Amino acid sequence: MKLREVSRLFACPAPEGEEGEIEITKIVTSSADADRNSVFYAKDGKHHLAKDTVKDAIANGCRAILTNSSTVLDCDTCMLRSNRAEKMAFALEKHLYSDILSDMHFVFVTGTKGKTTTAQLLAHILKKQGIPTATCGTLGFDFQEFHHDLKNTTPDIFTLLPLFAKGKEMGMLYCVLELSSQALKEGRVDGLRGDYGIFTGISADHIDSCEHKNFSTYREAKRRLFTDFGVTSAFSPRAVSLAPLMTYGVEKQFFIDTKAPSDLTLNVIKMSKSDILYSDGERTDILPLFGEYNLQNASLALLCASKILQSPPHHLFPCLRDFCIAGRGERWTVSGREVMIDYAHNADSIEVLAREVRPFCERRMIALCGVVGDKARSRRRAMATVLETYFDVIVLTEDDTVYEKREDVLLEFYSYFRDKSKVCLLIDRARAIELALDTSRKGDTVLLLGKGHEHFLLREGKSVPLCEREIVENYFLQNTE
Repeated sequence: MKLREVSRLFACPAPEGEEGEIEITKIVTSSADADRNSVFYAKDGKHHLAKDTVKDAIANGCRAILTNSSTVLDCDTCMLRSNRAEKMAFALEKHLYSDILSDMHFVFVTGTKGKTTTAQLLAHILKKQGIPTATCGTLGFDFQEFHHDLKNTTPDIFTLLPLFAKGKEMGMLYCVLELSSQALKEGRVDGLRGDYGIFTGISADHIDSCEHKNFSTYREAKRRLFTDFGVTSAFSPRAVSLAPLMTYGVEKQFFIDTKAPSDLTLNVIKMSKSDILYSDGERTDILPLFGEYNLQNASLALLCASKILQSPPHHLFPCLRDFCIAGRGERWTVSGREVMIDYAHNADSIEVLAREVRPFCERRMIALCGVVGDKARSRRRAMATVLETYFDVIVLTEDDTVYEKREDVLLEFYSYFRDKSKVCLLIDRARAIELALDTSRKGDTVLLLGKGHEHFLLREGKSVPLCEREIVENYFLQNTE
């Protein structure tokens, strides 16, 4: 659309001359992404005001600013004002990308834990069966060789639609999309529709004045997936007591379990440090992941895929024999020591992982861990309790402190440990990893928790490169004969 046409859509004065002829191809919500062919949707954020970002957008060449009618902005660009700015922005975005959603299929995945692994497992099965499938979530947007990093697990629709357009241009038919509670609460992807919704489970997390004020509001945000997105088939674990409530009202509800009878029940036959031998009662197969919780994730993926493909789940078991995922239980065995990188970053996920690892640990379990800044402070006390309950040695270090000072975050975290004799502090994460590895001996297991696949730290408003895999590999290269 030309800028003068966009102006008329908003009933705003149209720019004259050459400026009115500018072709508008996208809407952006980050001033860094703004350019001459974009509308910049300026809105207040957690750490900034709308008016503070407009200058950056204009400096990047943007000539059209969309904002709500109460925001005071002093600039000489085309001002698109509306007291329904969010809805108008979405309407314009859908107009710019009018065709891309018409024949796309979405599978939505939500839950406190397991979203990423379940989404990746499902996409892996569909791709093995010849269905062109993208994934979108914590690991970024991926379709075939195309990859795009995302700042959030679930970004807004203005970020997603251009990615969907790119995927569709390349032949994408399905997209497995992770939906975070914060995105559901804020309506970031309202307007999308999909037949399939997966609920991995729920536990108290993200409860804070800046996220969800209590568990009830957190639960209701998650439930929106099954009430507002057109889902007709819901998949969830029978063992989760809230699952029937969360998926209530959905036309078809399917349940999985790893013990009790359900629509798909996969039992553990034998578990090792690197894989699980499982059975549906008649057929056995191998899942190359660690921990019974991953068999639950695989069960959800298999059952959902079986409905999409109209194929019995056991026909799809072989699809997962070569599955792998970065930063989720990644292991090294060097000089008799086990090292694992995992994304576990709250008390529940750390406790589940520790219980699964302990039976395979010959001597001590050593944890390296930090806490995320700008998140629920109650998480810090709960994580401290779990860490000193399950681990013999704990190295506390930085995680994504975001806008908080990392020294303040670390000292507060440390204060919650009752037995400080097993705890040491080293703020620089790269050096702390080396300390944890130096501390380990033959038979020990070292768990590097919290960062998983990520290659950066968010340190006081800036992104700092850090790859734990490279640090571990370089350490053993230098310290092993």
